[in-house]
Amino acid sequence: MIELKYVYKEIPNIESIKVISNKFNINQYIAAILIQNLGFDVDKIYDFLEPSLEKLYDPFLIKGMNKAVDMILNYIQNSEKILIYGDYDVDGITGIAVLYNFLIDNFNVSNNLYYKCANRFNEGYGLSKETIDFAVENNIKLIITVDCGTKDYEMIKLAKKLGINIIVTDHHEFGDEENLADVILNNKDKSEDNIYPFKNYLVVEWYLS
Repeated sequence: MIELKYVYKEIPNIESIKVISNKFNINQYIAAILIQNLGFDVDKIYDFLEPSLEKLYDPFLIKGMNKAVDMILNYIQNSEKILIYGDYDVDGITGIAVLYNFLIDNFNVSNNLYYKCANRFNEGYGLSKETIDFAVENNIKLIITVDCGTKDYEMIKLAKKLGINIIVTDHHEFGDEENLADVILNNKDKSEDNIYPFKNYLVVEWYLS
């Protein structure tokens, strides 16, 4: 049985915390967390606190992005139905909204684009049988997952068996099994042809007392 435990990062020294806190006029707790994750680097902290689209990496550096875009455009051009499906937590819901609004605003897809958020009580995390049933009932031919799918081996296998293609967009760790999704967009992909520079997310891992 695997034992799980919290691993706490070293708390920065108080002088460094005060410098960043005063420099950016932020709470010392937040300053300490930023130093833990970004180091005592004023430029990196500024970029995190003042994000802009110009500072984002090219998304086509992510392995599979070209194929995913071509697939989505092909489905749109052929008036095929598409379902965006994501988890019920913050990144899942936000991801669904961003992708849905982008496609609605830029393409004539309102009659063929669906979205679905996992039911916390009936479905839980990940791609569910209920969602695949929904896709079959509505003749949906493409499911784009948001914040899930990397380890949903059985559900993706079922979807493929039923003639539904899958594009996974996710950030969770990969497992050992083969994932049959058509495309997996995941910055945690450690293969050599995934050259997207950003691999991690800022994580709060301690409490300052």
